[in-house]
Amino acid sequence: MNSEKNIVENILELVKLNIVENNLIENGEKILVAVSGGPDSMCLLNSLYLLKNVLKNENSIEYDLAVAHVNHMIREESKFEKIYVEEYCKKINIPFFYLEENIPFISKKKKISEESCGREVRYNFFNKVLLENKFTKIATAHNLNDDVETILLNLIRGSGLKGLTGMDFKFKNIIRPLVNIAKSDIMEYNILQNLNPCIDKTNFENKYVRNKIRNLLIPTLQNEYNENIINNII
Repeated sequence: MNSEKNIVENILELVKLNIVENNLIENGEKILVAVSGGPDSMCLLNSLYLLKNVLKNENSIEYDLAVAHVNHMIREESKFEKIYVEEYCKKINIPFFYLEENIPFISKKKKISEESCGREVRYNFFNKVLLENKFTKIATAHNLNDDVETILLNLIRGSGLKGLTGMDFKFKNIIRPLVNIAKSDIMEYNILQNLNPCIDKTNFENKYVRNKIRNLLIPTLQNEYNENIINNII
């Protein structure tokens, strides 16, 4: 995806192909989109919204959207992210579901990392909303770079072949329409669509293993060994 001029059209076309070819969304489904307010999830929400009429007219696939947003109470900016996501949902007229949980407190109580605790709380909430409101699937914004990070993380921690295959487009009731789209293209999409997403500063702090892989290991591999390492790993 090299042409910046057509980046929006390219991403929309690729997301559409991902949905159709991998049977991610079927006619009549209700999709709960996990949205943090960051670039990835805003690209996902915006593209799924823009593709509603396209998929209806071209592929006879109609679906409803709603958003789930979790405030982990780790950063002061989280309250502004909640407002940003909620306002966007009002703008496109879709339901907004919200949870606020003190992840630092819960993680200490359970004696697990904030990263693991946050993920557990998020997915428990997503599945609760899904069941109570008869949604059929949860859409997450995992992208190509996330996939590479997961493969490297599994390799470092020790993994069988399954862990080295990375993420699938679909896992149980979770769909990942962006999993083959590069982060750089997603960032460009946000700019061209004037989405002005929220930026989580903790993504640049290297206290989490995944952040160390993203911010330190992958750039080193690109700079010292092979600039095309991400595509090569995939």
